[in-house]
Formats: sequence, C-alpha cells, structure tokens
Amino acid sequence: MKDLDNSSYTRFCSKQNLHKSLNTLKGIIDGANIDGSIIKKELLEIKNWCEENAGYRRLNPFNELVPMLERALEDGVLDEEEIEDLRWFLNRSCGELPYYSSSTSE
Repeated sequence: MKDLDNSSYTRFCSKQNLHKSLNTLKGIIDGANIDGSIIKKELLEIKNWCEENAGYRRLNPFNELVPMLERALEDGVLDEEEIEDLRWFLNRSCGELPYYSSSTSE
C-alpha cells in the first residue's frame, strides 16, 4: 500500500503542515506544563515530536527550534526558564506564519 504521507501532493500542503506541527508542539508543551511540572512521558512526547519533524530541520523556524529543544532536553528536564523560552519562541513563530486568514478559515 502506498504511503500517503510521502505522496507528491504533500508539497502543496507544506505551509499547513509546518503551522500544524508548530501548534502541535505548543499544545504538547502547554498541556504538559499545566500542572507545573513535566514528567518523563511528556518529555518523551516532545522528543518524538523532534524525530517526527526532523525533515523540516533545515526550514525556518525549525532550524532554530529543534536545536533549542535538543539543548533543553539534554539533561532530561525542562525547567521553568526553558519552558518559557520555548513558549515565547513558539508564540512568535506561530504568529509569523500567516497561512490562515479570514478568507482561508472560511
């Protein structure tokens, strides 16, 4: 069976996929931090996100974000400062991707 995720149509969806991926990470981090601490299972989910999005690593903002995540995860803990830095970066990056507008939302 053909792998639809690797089909030629994906080149037409790249902006949407990038935006979705950034928002997915933002949701993972926000959800994991909701109780004030991030457990190992949540750290593993963030590492999985990095692996799943390795193909975007050369693209902006992933070329900054992935190394930032890797440095933050080196010690196996995301401290409050690292979380705030990631959230700031993601908020800034998601705001810079004007894919969705009132016309595309409709």
